[in-house]
Amino acid sequence: MQFRQKNYAEALEYYNRALGCAPGFLNSLFNRANTYYEMNFINKALEDVNRLVELKPDSMPVYFLQGLIHTKKREYNRAQASFRKALSLDSKNPELWINLGTVHFYARQYDSAKIALEEALILKADISDAYNALALVYAAESDLTTAEKHIAKALLLEPGDSYYLNNRGYIKLMRGELQAAVDDINQSIASDPANAWAYRNKGIYYLKINDAQAAVRLLKQATEMDPFVDDVYAYLAEAYWLAGNIVEACKAYKESRDRKESINVSSIQCK
Repeated sequence: MQFRQKNYAEALEYYNRALGCAPGFLNSLFNRANTYYEMNFINKALEDVNRLVELKPDSMPVYFLQGLIHTKKREYNRAQASFRKALSLDSKNPELWINLGTVHFYARQYDSAKIALEEALILKADISDAYNALALVYAAESDLTTAEKHIAKALLLEPGDSYYLNNRGYIKLMRGELQAAVDDINQSIASDPANAWAYRNKGIYYLKINDAQAAVRLLKQATEMDPFVDDVYAYLAEAYWLAGNIVEACKAYKESRDRKESINVSSIQCK
């Protein structure tokens, strides 16, 4: 109950008590791993799920969760291996194919991402998450026309979805349609103010209109809300540079390089 209501601290306390009484109770161990994952206690989540793999090596949900954890840790090869193991146990599960495709996207393996996501659509033609992920793949390849077609399909299936609106806003940012982009992003934030990616995208908008202070504020907010948002430090470095804060720009630039972000901020010159 507490987990479903997103009361994760209370849920964690309950699962800890349950495991204290029955250390081998697999459901509590799995639920605690899920709770750790939602609370961004990623290493603790991985400890629990790796123990579950030893105790129950034929469980698809365990490998699925393991794949999600490795994805958050940016351990993409391990995430792919986990999702493929899950698929070996349930090859007709479109959600597994979507997550495998998403990991390929994060790893910038765009052809492999398309194959996995299209497999999901073969299994279930009306699955909006697959269209949304394909939109991001095509956007990464700068095929914005195809990206827009896919995000339109996602929104046709799930009108008003905050994540899809945010991603449509991102695609419009890339097209230079700035007012339409920020309208989508603002609507996304109003619907779900906990989505750090929307604040990143709004920060990009302010970068594009040369409002450095607003860009810094929103991009910093994105990093504080979710440390796993992609490319945010590259944009933050650019915002600090635009604001004339060279020290902070170089700190953000170094973090971006350490995280192997895909955006290359060529305008920044750091020692």
